Amino acid sequence: MNRKISKSLFLAVVVLLMPLVLYGCEETNAKVEGTIQIFEIKKTEEIYGTGDNNIGTIKKHYMIINPPEDLHELKKVVEDFHQNNPINREIEDKGNKIRQIEVYFYRESKKLPRDWQPNEGYFETDRIEHHKSDLIASIHWSESQPLTNYYIMRKNSDKNNYGAIIERIKYVDDKLID
Repeated sequence: MNRKISKSLFLAVVVLLMPLVLYGCEETNAKVEGTIQIFEIKKTEEIYGTGDNNIGTIKKHYMIINPPEDLHELKKVVEDFHQNNPINREIEDKGNKIRQIEVYFYRESKKLPRDWQPNEGYFETDRIEHHKSDLIASIHWSESQPLTNYYIMRKNSDKNNYGAIIERIKYVDDKLID
């Protein structure tokens, strides 16, 4: 009889605690979902023009999780990331006279999930340049032209017109260009 009571008591505790545990997990996921996160997409960096060339170029690709809808806010997020994560130091020792930096930011999607990796398979390739429909911002600058160019876009997410540019803005440093 004690064994039946123990099992019943254990079952009652589990049944009562389970919704609380699940609610706690849901609350945590909701908080994380609204947070803007930026991380580098692995295995997509390109550095070329090293050696005897006068120009060396570095391209980096990042994903933004939960990007803001407002283009000016997105520019601020990208600009803050750019200022807090200097990239031009990475090719300082390459011996080039002029360095060009191109940084691309993509949104998360079904075709470009946060764990996406390039695929150089024999029958099928999937490279970052195949995902321009998820490109939402880019930054360009060089030593020969020290002004920083920001290109910010809002793109369509509908199935029929996926990736079409709805709105775009361009900044040169802090100046909005029409």
